[in-house]
Amino acid sequence: MTDEHVPSPCIGVCILDPQWGQMCVGCHRFIIEINNWMYYDNDEKKQIIERIRTLREEDETEYPNHT
Repeated sequence: MTDEHVPSPCIGVCILDPQWGQMCVGCHRFIIEINNWMYYDNDEKKQIIERIRTLREEDETEYPNHT
C-alpha cells in the first residue's frame, strides 16, 4: 500500500484575517491547521482541503455584514 502525498494548500500569502486573526487569507486554513499540518494523516488533510475548496466557492455577498 502506497501512501498518497497530500500537498499543503499554502500559496505563500501568509497573512492572518485582520478581523478575527484565526485564518490565513492565503490558504484559508485556521492557525491550528497550519501548525499541525505535518501531523495530520492524508484523510485529515483531504478533509481540510475539501473545506477550503467549499469555502472558496461560497458567494461572499451572501454573508451578513457585521461591521
